[in-house]
Amino acid sequence: MNSATWYWITVTAGLVLSAVFFIVRGRRRGISFFRMGAGYAVGLILGWILARLICFLLFPSSGDQSLMERWFCFTPDAYSFAAGGIGFCLGNLLPDLRDRKRRSMVADALALPACMLAAFFRFAEIFLDNIGLAELYKVGLPDIEEGSLLANFPFAVSDAWGMWYFSISTLSTLLILVIIILIAFRERRLAASGLEAEGMIMNRSAYLMCLIPFLLELARAQTLIFYFVHVEQVLCAMVMIGLLIGLCRRRKTQTGRFPASPLILTVLCFSVNGITQYMMDRPWEFEGIIPEGLFIWINERLAGFSFSVFFVTTAALLAIWLVLENRYWKSRVKG
Repeated sequence: MNSATWYWITVTAGLVLSAVFFIVRGRRRGISFFRMGAGYAVGLILGWILARLICFLLFPSSGDQSLMERWFCFTPDAYSFAAGGIGFCLGNLLPDLRDRKRRSMVADALALPACMLAAFFRFAEIFLDNIGLAELYKVGLPDIEEGSLLANFPFAVSDAWGMWYFSISTLSTLLILVIIILIAFRERRLAASGLEAEGMIMNRSAYLMCLIPFLLELARAQTLIFYFVHVEQVLCAMVMIGLLIGLCRRRKTQTGRFPASPLILTVLCFSVNGITQYMMDRPWEFEGIIPEGLFIWINERLAGFSFSVFFVTTAALLAIWLVLENRYWKSRVKG
């Protein structure tokens, strides 16, 4: 079998397993089989539409294809992974749009299956040539040499010429597996404490999932870039802001005061990240803005410096969420 066949086998396996897992988790919460199955189907349809729509609108084809031919394109690089994830989650929640309690139950039941499905989709990219690989010259790291520790699966994969590249697909998969463990641990702790999750399991998993492409999409050999803007990263940032606002509103119900500092710090992280990306793309435009010595130092180490900033801002975004979430749960326990 060729690599494309293995890709679709892996994706299909992820769809089937995550659907079964989702339905089982829903049934344990007293939700009907029909409701869970229908929500999953709607989620897949809406996810496919949004994933295709982003690329269809932002990246018009330069060929002679008709609108129908352009829309019904089934090559994986013609879809937005982040938009697909957003559509999939929203579609699963649509049937209970007016029932907040049921919606929260479905959301929490979906958290682990959705992460599982994302892991299968990301791992499947290993069969798609250089879509799931990192451009080393952008990461700021030296070439991976044959025989070194990193020159092994799942950290890196080699091409037909024996060149090794970091495997964004398998690294993302490993990080998603870590998220699954964290989410499962959180569920167990909540069950032991007797507290209702109220949708917070899904919120945590969605926020953590957004952090992965927010950092790793920047290094991809093939990614969705619209006028120097990384589309996947912007979509993830929008979801993270929305989730953070929701958590801040929950804290307001506990303390009577809306915590503005987490939002301010988050916007600051996004701004620093975006400015650094622009500097990485067009460093010469910063020559007269920052001191000459500092500019020369940064320019000589541009890729390494930039990805250090990206890593720090991503770590800060993670810390902001975890600290705020921890305060929320502590207040719930005391209450």
